[in-house]
Amino acid sequence: MEHNQIIEKYRSLFKKLSKHYHNIVKGFDIDGIHDFRVEIKKLNAFIKLVNLATPDKQHKVPNNIKSFYNVIGNLRSLELQQQRIKSLCEDLVMAEPVSYLKELRKQKKYWRKTAKQIAEDISINDFENKFVHNAVEKIEPETVNIFIVSYKNKLEHLISLRFSVDETLHEIRKNLKDIMYNWNYVQAAACILLPEAWHERENIESAAAKLGDFHDLCISVQLLHLYYPIHIEGYERETLKKLELQLESQRAEARTEIWNSFIPIKLQLQNEKYLLQGHEIF
Repeated sequence: MEHNQIIEKYRSLFKKLSKHYHNIVKGFDIDGIHDFRVEIKKLNAFIKLVNLATPDKQHKVPNNIKSFYNVIGNLRSLELQQQRIKSLCEDLVMAEPVSYLKELRKQKKYWRKTAKQIAEDISINDFENKFVHNAVEKIEPETVNIFIVSYKNKLEHLISLRFSVDETLHEIRKNLKDIMYNWNYVQAAACILLPEAWHERENIESAAAKLGDFHDLCISVQLLHLYYPIHIEGYERETLKKLELQLESQRAEARTEIWNSFIPIKLQLQNEKYLLQGHEIF
């Protein structure tokens, strides 16, 4: 990948990033927040590839952008939680937990105000100019190979863990997305070095989507506990208990389905390791 292509990639990413950022600060639309966060993830994935080409000169997303990203992520999670709780109550034919939903609205106001304060110190143009000015001269094929091998090793470790936690699945998702967002540059290496299930971008995207849905369920359970109204009685307490059971059931089902889908990949990675060890012996 040549210097002008790297700059062109930065320009393209920042053009979309700037558009979504300015849309967010106007009204904090949930879809706009999602689009902005996706572009940050794409940029961060590309930075990781670029940084391998310049070990002594590491690029990184500024702290104020990171803070803004996290805060609007909280805001989006609260909005999604509000929608999920209302939808579940409708599906289960239950009255909505009024006190809980009121607390969610209160938290949304807080995070929206916080996001506005952080946005006052953000300049997307300065962010872009810094990256373009310091763009690396070239990304060699060997750098791409190193990128894919490092991600293969991380994914192999995560999938092979004997005692897994939900955070493990979240880490797998983040690693798959880094590969997916850099697919145009790493496809050739990925199709040689990664397990067969990940030779197609569509397969990686599908796995990441399922992992994303699972992560949303994890966040939903967390938010149910985090903003659980202390002083409630009667129907609302029962409603929240039923909602928790429903969410936990969905999460357990999704977790099992995802881990089962990784079994063929895990077996292929193990077979490759045994074959390599056999060649080393002879």
